[in-house]
Amino acid sequence: MGIELIDGHRGAAHITANQIGICNDAMYGISEAVEGETKQVGYFDIGSCFKHEIVNNNLIRVHDGLGIIDGRRFVIEEGDYEDLEIENGRQDYKRIDTIVVRYEFNPDTRVESAAIIVKKGTEVSSSGTPVQPALINGNIRKGDIEAEYLLGLVKLNGLTIEDCTMSASQRIGYAELMDQIKNAIRQVDAIALTANDAKKVAAAANDTAASALGKVSAWNLVKEFTPVLYAYDGVNDKYAGGYVVRKATSRIIAKRCYLDVWLQLNNIGTLGTGDLALRIKGTASNDLPAAMANGLVYSATVSFVTGAAAGVNVSAAVPSGSSYISLFNGGNYLRAKDITKDFQIRLTVSYDTDTFGEILSIVDNL
Repeated sequence: MGIELIDGHRGAAHITANQIGICNDAMYGISEAVEGETKQVGYFDIGSCFKHEIVNNNLIRVHDGLGIIDGRRFVIEEGDYEDLEIENGRQDYKRIDTIVVRYEFNPDTRVESAAIIVKKGTEVSSSGTPVQPALINGNIRKGDIEAEYLLGLVKLNGLTIEDCTMSASQRIGYAELMDQIKNAIRQVDAIALTANDAKKVAAAANDTAASALGKVSAWNLVKEFTPVLYAYDGVNDKYAGGYVVRKATSRIIAKRCYLDVWLQLNNIGTLGTGDLALRIKGTASNDLPAAMANGLVYSATVSFVTGAAAGVNVSAAVPSGSSYISLFNGGNYLRAKDITKDFQIRLTVSYDTDTFGEILSIVDNL
């Protein structure tokens, strides 16, 4: 017959069940055979997903769900169910029955139908191994008038239903597919971030390895560490403003890193002359690793101060667990009222890390 337009107006009813079945197979996957020629029912993650319930030793209840067989969708609507009668077992015998979706096509009326039935298996002695009954292996799309698809297994041991399990394959609907795509995108982004971090680690490892050989590596850290002067009110950091970074460099000798910071205040800005405590942080939250974390031990030494009020003795420290440099006046915090608009401070912060051996191992594998 050649090409046919499905999704188009042709002036008469023309879309067939077989065409819809072909489209469904393309979207949701075909019914593939398992364990020889037996085909499984495909089901979607909605409702009860054809949950099987043992009501008693002669009755299995199949709850609601949406399924598909060779492109033909079928449904037990929410709140509805199918009750299936199980023939009595026999003492000292075992048996496996199958719960099956049976498809039929009447060539005279051209009517298609589907039903859930139970196919009784063959009994074997309690010492034997029962096998499930064979199913009719048909292909709806190829025009077969009968086909059976496995939905569940019922195992009988003597007079008792020992187990009743689903034996169907889950298909992916649009909602789940979109979730999987979004998750895949997140994983790709995470891999990209990891690769970027690896480049930074490799660069640091090269510098550290060179230092271990007696060389000193130094570089400008303004792009990677930009010190910022803040005034802390006990709850929030307030950007001080009105200062310039005269110097922000770093060098590594063996496993010790030194940060050399020199700030010059040229305007009191938002500091005022009050009790706000002064401290130095980086523009990014990870510029200064948290002190005492991951083996980091900090020390801070002030080498130059000018513009402090009379009697003010400025020192610096990195409190345990923090990622900022605190400034002190004796045993108290250095506050805005303790400095003038000409305030300058230069200090060196150093820390050791126990990851030196790990970095060298990375270098060995580069």
